[in-house]
Amino acid sequence: MHPRPSPDFSAGPYWEVAVDVIRPFVAGEISDADLGRMANEAYATFRHPAVVPLSQNSPNQFVLELFSRPDAGVQGRGDCKLISRLMDQVLAQRSQRITIVVATSGDTGGAAVDAFAGLDNVDLIVLFPHGRISDVQRRMMTTTGAANVHALVIEGNSTIARQS
Repeated sequence: MHPRPSPDFSAGPYWEVAVDVIRPFVAGEISDADLGRMANEAYATFRHPAVVPLSQNSPNQFVLELFSRPDAGVQGRGDCKLISRLMDQVLAQRSQRITIVVATSGDTGGAAVDAFAGLDNVDLIVLFPHGRISDVQRRMMTTTGAANVHALVIEGNSTIARQS
């Protein structure tokens, strides 16, 4: 094997860096044009142009800001949205459909719903605990209107749901 040069992560927008990192793993399955489109779509709604800006507070202190995504949360970021699009693309090419079931205690459910809502080849079922999440978190999971997303309230907590 010959070593490959490392991509220059400072040379372009975040979505282009994501394409450079992911390309070797999807070669032959997803075209560069489709990969670029999906990455651009996944990160386009972030509020900061750098997507996840890195700021230096002192000589040895750096802060990676993970709260600029559309729903202001930190979990899932755009990576979940990009992965969902990659999955949907490959499933379409294979004429397959899948159902994903997730259990959440709050923010991750909203990130999953945001990422998978409206996809053609993936159904998403989100289980969340009754009375243990905020109204904002509940609305993020229950008001999408997407036909492929189903949010279900459970008694207990998300640990119980994962064990079911």
